[in-house]
Amino acid sequence: MSIAFKLILYFSLIIVVPIVFVMLSNESKPKKNIILGVTLPYQARTDEAVLHICARFRRYMRNTAIICIASSLLLFLLPSLSLFLTLLLLWLEIVIILPYLLYARANLALSALKRERGWGTESEGVLMVDTSSVALKTRRIGHIWFAIPTIISLVPAVIDLVRGEYLEALILSGSGVLICGLFWGIHGIIYRQRAEIVEDDSALTAVLTRVRRRNFGLMCCVGSYLSAALVLSMWLFMESNAAFIITTGAYTLGIIALALWTEMRTRFVQQRLTAESGKGTYIDEDSQWIFGLFYYNPNDRHFMKNDRVGLGTTVNLAKTSGKILGGLCALTVVAMPLLGLWMMSEEYSPPTLEVSERLLVATHGGTKYELELDDVVSAELLDELPNMNRVAGTGMETVLKGRFRTADGENCRVCLDPTSAPFIRIETSEGVYYIADRDGAVTREAFDFVNNAVNAE
Repeated sequence: MSIAFKLILYFSLIIVVPIVFVMLSNESKPKKNIILGVTLPYQARTDEAVLHICARFRRYMRNTAIICIASSLLLFLLPSLSLFLTLLLLWLEIVIILPYLLYARANLALSALKRERGWGTESEGVLMVDTSSVALKTRRIGHIWFAIPTIISLVPAVIDLVRGEYLEALILSGSGVLICGLFWGIHGIIYRQRAEIVEDDSALTAVLTRVRRRNFGLMCCVGSYLSAALVLSMWLFMESNAAFIITTGAYTLGIIALALWTEMRTRFVQQRLTAESGKGTYIDEDSQWIFGLFYYNPNDRHFMKNDRVGLGTTVNLAKTSGKILGGLCALTVVAMPLLGLWMMSEEYSPPTLEVSERLLVATHGGTKYELELDDVVSAELLDELPNMNRVAGTGMETVLKGRFRTADGENCRVCLDPTSAPFIRIETSEGVYYIADRDGAVTREAFDFVNNAVNAE
C-alpha cells in the first residue's frame, strides 16, 4: 500500500491524541466548582497544593502526548499495511487509556487533599434536583431544520431510482438518513436531561441549562447538514477515488471541528458563569463519580447523565443497562487491534481459482464467485487490468475483491491479486468478472479450460 494511504490512516487516527489530551488537561481549570473531577470551595482554587497537583497533571499530560506522537512515527518503518494498521490501532488503544490513567491519579490526589482539608459539604452524595427547573422552557431548534438535511440525503436515491441504477445511491442515502435521524433524535433527548445545578441559585441553573441545550442542539443541527453534504458529494464524485478521500476527510474534520468548538465554547461559558461560585452553599456529587469519570449512583433511576462539565453525556453504571453499554464500549476499545489482524489475513491470503466440471470458482477469504460455464458468454486473458474504482469491497495492493466500476463505466465483480498477472475477464449472462489466481500458471490453465468450453459450444 502506498505511503499516501498510510498517511491518511495515520492522520485520521492520530487526531485523537490532541483531542483527548487537550480536553482532559482543560479539566484542571475550575468550572462549576469542579477541578479534575473534584468539587472544591472557592478558596481552594488558589491553594498551593491544589495548584501544584494541577500543574503536575498538565506537565505529565504534555510530556506523555509528546512521547506518544514521537513513538507513532516508528510505525512508518513497517512495510506491510496490515501490520502498520494493527500496531497503529494498538498504539491508539494505549493513547486512549493512558491519559485517563493520569487523570484518575490526579483525581485521587486531589480527593485525598480535599479530605485532609475538610472541604466536604452537606450535599455530598445527595441527588440534587432543582424543582424550579422542571418547567424550564428552552427554545428548541425546529424539526423543520432537521427534516431539510434528511430530505437532501434522499436526493441521490430518488434520482438513481428513476434512472434504474440505485444500489450505490440507496446505500449512500440510507446512511445519510440514518445519521441525520440520529442527530435529530439526540437533539430531542438532550432536552429531557436534568438541569445544570451548581448551587442554590435557580437563575444560574436556568442559564447554564439553556447554554448547554442550545449549544448541543446547534451541534446536532449543523452536523446533520454536514452529513447531507457528504452524501451529495460522494454521489456526485462516485467515480473518483481522490474525490472520495477528499470529501470524507473534509467531513471528518468538519465534524471534529464542530464538536470541539461547541464543547470548548460551552466550557468557557460554564467557567465564566461560575467564576465566583463556591463561596456559599454548592452542590457536591463527588461520591457518585468514580475517579471523576464514571457515574455510579444506585439512587438515580436515569440511564443517562450529563457530564459534569461541557456537553457530553455518560451512563449510570449502577444500572444493568449502563453496565452492559459500558462493557461494550470497553470491549470495543480493547478489540480494536483485531481489525488489523483481520486485514493481515486478508492481505496475506492468496486469491485462488478452482475448476470442477462445469464450474469455475474464484475465492478469497469469505468472498466466493461461482461461475457456471454454461452461463459464460466470452473469456479473455489480460496482462494488465483496466483502470477501475472500488464501489464496495476490498482494495489493497495485493487484493482486489468486490464490486468495481471501470473507467469506461463497466460494472464488474473482481477477485484477484493486481500484482500477479495474467487476469481473466469473463462475461456471463449475469455480468462481468475479473478473476485470477495468485499463481499465474493456475490462471492460464483456468482460462484455457473456460475458453475451450466456450469455443466447444
